[in-house]
Amino acid sequence: MKNHVILLMLLNFAMAAFAAEKGTKMLGGTVSLSRSRSEIITPVTELAVTSSLGYCVIDNLMIEVSPKFTLTMQEYEPPYSGHTSSIVFGIGVGARFFIGKFYLGSMFNYNSHGAAEAYAKGNQYYYKDMDLKAGCLLPLAKNIYLDLAAIYNFGVGEARAFTFGANHSSAYSMFIGIAAFLKKAPPRSPLGA
Repeated sequence: MKNHVILLMLLNFAMAAFAAEKGTKMLGGTVSLSRSRSEIITPVTELAVTSSLGYCVIDNLMIEVSPKFTLTMQEYEPPYSGHTSSIVFGIGVGARFFIGKFYLGSMFNYNSHGAAEAYAKGNQYYYKDMDLKAGCLLPLAKNIYLDLAAIYNFGVGEARAFTFGANHSSAYSMFIGIAAFLKKAPPRSPLGA
């Protein structure tokens, strides 16, 4: 019985009301780890650091911009051995819709990808992708939240490497981050009350 009471208290804490009111600003950051495969490349493991800036244009609808930096490790499959690493710089533009502490969102991303030495020679390639995400905000302190989400990412359009080709990549990932919400201050009364 004691365990059930503790579980209910934790669920109540997680489900506490969160209002993303018009004018609320958000500054956040995430760290994610993902593993993906596609039709043209071997398994890839990525560690990504992402920042996010958001603004609620109407109650519960936030528009956000997200600069990204990703370190990628690609493993070669037999008969080859070893691995290579590369760097991805990207920018994403998207939106989140809040339902209490939960949210659904999408983001369109434009990315530049290349090995460190490829950037020096101008040999990076470009691709676009889309994120669909579902997440939950758990309070840590006043206006500071732990941001937990699951993301499905898929390629959009063509990828430019040495030639153009269809971008059929896809990946699932989980991320954890921190988000600070700066609520719009209420208007001051001209009477000072």
